[in-house]
Amino acid sequence: MREVAFTIVAKNYYGLALVLRKSFLSFNPNFDFKIFIADELDVDKKLDLDLNTLISRNALDIPKELWAEMSFKYDLTEFCTSIKPTCFKYLISKGYSKLYYFDPDILFFNSIDSISQVLNTYDIVLTPHQLVMEKEYTGDISEKNLLGTGVFNLGFCGIRNSDTSLNMLDWWEERLKKLCFSEPLDFLFTDQKIIDLLPALMSANQLYISRDLGLNVAPWNFSEREVLQLDNKFMVRERNKPESLNYDLTFVHYSGYDYKLLIKGENRQNNIETIKTYDDILTILECYKMQILDAKEIFSMSIELNYSYNNFNNGVPILKFHRRLYNGWVNRDQYRENPFDISLSFYCLLKKHKMLTKPQGLDNLTVKNINNPNRKIASSRLFFRIMLKVIGIRRYIVIVKLFRYFAKFERHIFLLD
Repeated sequence: MREVAFTIVAKNYYGLALVLRKSFLSFNPNFDFKIFIADELDVDKKLDLDLNTLISRNALDIPKELWAEMSFKYDLTEFCTSIKPTCFKYLISKGYSKLYYFDPDILFFNSIDSISQVLNTYDIVLTPHQLVMEKEYTGDISEKNLLGTGVFNLGFCGIRNSDTSLNMLDWWEERLKKLCFSEPLDFLFTDQKIIDLLPALMSANQLYISRDLGLNVAPWNFSEREVLQLDNKFMVRERNKPESLNYDLTFVHYSGYDYKLLIKGENRQNNIETIKTYDDILTILECYKMQILDAKEIFSMSIELNYSYNNFNNGVPILKFHRRLYNGWVNRDQYRENPFDISLSFYCLLKKHKMLTKPQGLDNLTVKNINNPNRKIASSRLFFRIMLKVIGIRRYIVIVKLFRYFAKFERHIFLLD
């Protein structure tokens, strides 16, 4: 019975993928481990790739036109997750009976034998973001945020080669061609949100929802899971119930950390919400830092590489606004062209209407990190007060609702007409 684990990265995370692979194989030596690179390789900065590293564009059965469309309209994270079911299908075609996806920012502390045993009976294994019910919620990540990202964390997914799984992968793959955006206005969060439908679409003997606290320990559940060491082994239990059952710590998902700063000794989170400092979590974070430092040479080299699909083919940066406009362009006209090509109409229209600019952090701006947020909010409030007095309450309400409509960048496709 052949089993394989894999991850998907842009080339800047190749070093992180190697850390993951090393830790996985140290506890699961009889498995294969594949790394899919969803990127173009630089001619002048060659990565030392082995036979278990695949260039996704060459390996996967994705038409050239669709690859160009998806790699342009999706940002890095969206694109890497959009090809996940296609990677599963590729590995199934190679004869693997059990397959496991892991995000690259994961470290292993134990084997996945328990997951493998579940897949003897079930077709798919998923892990929820959180498992502990609290009347008075005490988590670090707000429940509203969790509702937006989905029930399950797709940083891990286990699948058995079966007709049921293949049907699910076909269903998932088809939807991710168009619905892999991180877009709250459309109730989407990359490849995850659509998976919330699986408990309704699959039977209880096909889909297994794991309640093992030792799987996928991560910032969104640090508040509910305490890591302890017993007999030189890491275990996990409910943080607020010391008498609860202990689980083996299998893997930790270090999502949201700044890895450049991590190897310098700074435990800085890039998450939207502040994660509390837990002494037990600092211990396993230290384990991760040591593993990254062991791979510092390849990690430091790869982390500085630029994602190929961040620029047009003349080097001009692509903003999220451009990506979503192109999505609106494709959805409206069903028009296909290579959007990276500056000689074709999409780029020419952006240039004509003066819609090309240096990023200067535009894609990462939020109310929390914008300069002088209080002043800008105060100015906006003044604008709204004046607008209310000028147009009256009925028109004011209509316009506010229209603001939500135009908050989606795709709705600004009229600017190119």
